[in-house]
Amino acid sequence: MSIKNRSEELRISNGNSRNKVITQVLLRQHQSIRQLENEALLIVRIQLIAEAYGARQQVSDVVLHACKTLIQNRFSMLSLEEISIAFRMAAAREFKNVELEVYGGVWNASILGKVLGAYMEYRRKQLVLAHQEQQKNNRIQVDPELIQSYNQQLYLEFESMIIEKSSQLSHWEDVPVFWYSISKKLKLLEINKRDAYIIYNWATKISEKELKIQLRNCKNMIEKMNVRKLLVQLENGQHDRAKVISQKVAVWVGLLGHNLEALLNATLK
Repeated sequence: MSIKNRSEELRISNGNSRNKVITQVLLRQHQSIRQLENEALLIVRIQLIAEAYGARQQVSDVVLHACKTLIQNRFSMLSLEEISIAFRMAAAREFKNVELEVYGGVWNASILGKVLGAYMEYRRKQLVLAHQEQQKNNRIQVDPELIQSYNQQLYLEFESMIIEKSSQLSHWEDVPVFWYSISKKLKLLEINKRDAYIIYNWATKISEKELKIQLRNCKNMIEKMNVRKLLVQLENGQHDRAKVISQKVAVWVGLLGHNLEALLNATLK
């Protein structure tokens, strides 16, 4: 091999090594930026939750850091949306022995831990129930009589729950989300395509209205960016809030017998 060719090989090798180093540095920088963005979004979500559920004083940086660290260490498996869902459930008293009280309007990390701990227990039980139901479904496939027995028992339990709880529901928002899936499973909920379309469009408008109110109340650019991102997701049909609202309203109208037209007119005025 000539000296010229050898020099060319060394030049190319050195160039490739430099490119690898540059790529690794850029990758680490990108990961750091992504981590900072995620932490910023988490802190914004904590601030919004604190303000929505009783904090009357500005949440200090120390408390925000404590809340962020608690979530990262103990509840990292939860998405931002699930954290919000946990507090909506706590506010609706869907967790036993958990009172969402912010004494003196002062927010602290123990409030966050108490609610998210209760939600994790609820989540665990739901996973257990789903596994048990799957096992029952597997047995049901080979035993038709078991289908009828299981559905009858589920129907009786659900009917008892409806009778007990429905009188306590004063608004569609009070409807437990899981009533929709059980109603569909037992074929108790019949919504025609036209009404389903109307309900979902209405739910989208309600979600948009809520987000625009949040946008007006944003205190900094990070909060605004987060809310605008949710608005884009809503436009693309990817926002869970519209789906949850439409399911609750479907139960409110289709199962509990409330008038759809009256509800739509009253809410959008």
